[in-house]
Amino acid sequence: MDTVFVEKGESAKTVDRTEFQKLLTYCREKKGCVDVLVVYALSRFARDKYDHFAIRALLHRFGSTLRSVTEPIDESPTGKLMEGVLASFAQFDNDQRSERTKAGMQAAISIGRWTFQAPIGYLNTKDANGNPTLALDPERAPLIRLAFEKYATGLYTKQAVLDMVITEGLLTRRGRMPANQEFDRILANPLYTGWIRVGTWKTFKQGNFPPLIDQETFDRVQAILKGRRPTLTPHERNHPDFPLRVFIKCATCGLPITGSWSRGRSKKYPYYHCPARCRGINVRKEKLELEFTKLLERMQVRQENVVLFRKIVVDQWEQKQDCTISLLAACQRQIKELADRKQNLIDAFVYQKAIDQESYEQQRDKLEEEITLAKLRLKDAQLDEVDVEAILNFAETFLLNTARIWLEMSLEQRQRFQKVLFPEGIELMPHCGIRTAVTCPVFKMLQPEMTPHTSLAAPTGFEPVYPD
Repeated sequence: MDTVFVEKGESAKTVDRTEFQKLLTYCREKKGCVDVLVVYALSRFARDKYDHFAIRALLHRFGSTLRSVTEPIDESPTGKLMEGVLASFAQFDNDQRSERTKAGMQAAISIGRWTFQAPIGYLNTKDANGNPTLALDPERAPLIRLAFEKYATGLYTKQAVLDMVITEGLLTRRGRMPANQEFDRILANPLYTGWIRVGTWKTFKQGNFPPLIDQETFDRVQAILKGRRPTLTPHERNHPDFPLRVFIKCATCGLPITGSWSRGRSKKYPYYHCPARCRGINVRKEKLELEFTKLLERMQVRQENVVLFRKIVVDQWEQKQDCTISLLAACQRQIKELADRKQNLIDAFVYQKAIDQESYEQQRDKLEEEITLAKLRLKDAQLDEVDVEAILNFAETFLLNTARIWLEMSLEQRQRFQKVLFPEGIELMPHCGIRTAVTCPVFKMLQPEMTPHTSLAAPTGFEPVYPD
C-alpha cells in the first residue's frame, strides 16, 4: 500500500518540517517494508547537499531507497553520480532562484511595476505588453476611495469609517470583513496614490498604474493618523536644495517649514520659511544650515564615552556569542549522549545478550534517526561570521564626526540621518534659533550635557517688572 506525505507550504530549509518528521518516523517504524521513497524532485527533499546525504544515509539504514519522479537516480554508479550532481545543483538552484527573484522584483519596481499581490481596491493584471501591473477593482476601489475621503474630513473616527464601508459592502478577497489592523495598513499605504514603497529595499517609485486617490487626500489622512495637521507632499519634501525642509517645524504654529528661492535684484536667494500665516520663520538657507551644523557639533561625543560604548557593545556581543557557543555545546553533548546510548545498546545486544534482535534493531534505528537530526541542528546553529570591529569603527566615526558626515551626505542620506538623530524633529523659534531637541538614545547616553543657548527664555520674560 502506498503512503503519501504532502508538505503544505513548509520550506525545505528546515529539518523540523511536520510531514518530513512523520515520513522519517514512518520509514523507521516500517523498516524493511518501505522499499522506495519517491519525491517529486530532489530540490524538495533537502535544502543542500549535506542535508541530502545525511537523510539519504538514514533512509538507507531503514532499508529504503530514494527515487525522484523527475530525475534519473538509482543505485548504479552512474545513478549515484547523478544524485550527487543533482543534489548540488538543487542547492545552487535554490540559492540562485532566491537571488534572481529578488533582483527581478527590484528591477521591476525600479520602473514602476508592482510585483506583489494587489492590495484591496486593485487587481493584478497585465498591460498591453504583457507586463504585470495593477488595475482598479470595480467593486472595491470606490469603497476604498470613500474610506479615504471620509477619514480625510476629520469628522469621523477610524472605526466609524470602517463600519461605513463594511456596511456599503467592502470585503476582502476571501469574503471576510477587513480587520482593524488591515484597515490601518490601507490608510497608511502610499500605493493608493500611485507610489510604490518597499521599506526593506528603501524604494520609493512612481508606479505605472492609475492612482486610486489624489496625493492631497492621502496627506490629510496621514496628518490625522499622526495627530497633526496636513504636511507637504513627497515631491515637495524631497528638494536637494533644502534638506531641512519639513524636518524642522515652526515653533509658533507647529507646521513644518518649507524652502524656496526668492528673486532679488540680480539673482535668486534661497530661504527657509513657514508656509502658514504666522510668518514666524523666514531665514536664509546658509544661516539655518550653519546653525544646524553647529548643533551637530555641540552634540560631539567625548572620546572616553565612545571607548565605553565600544566596551559595552563588545561585552553584549560576547554574551550573545557565549549563548550560541552554549547552544553548540548542548547539541554536541546531545550527539555524544546519543552515541553513548547507541554503543550501550550494541554492548547489551552483542556481548551481554540482554535484548533480542528485533528490540535491538528498533532501538538502533530510532537512535540513528535522533543522531542524524541532532547533527543537522548542530550544523544550523553554527556561528555567523560578523566583523564587529568594522561595525564599531563605523559607529565611532559616526559619533565623533556627526556634523562633517551630514555635510558630505546626499539628500536622501541627510533626511534619514536627521530622523535618526532627532526622532521627534526639531523646532525653530523666530529670532531665537533652534530649540533644544530630543536626540536618539545613543546620543542621550553618550553626549556631554549641552548648554541650550537658544532654548531658554530670558529671565525677565517670566516675571513682571514692578516699579520701586
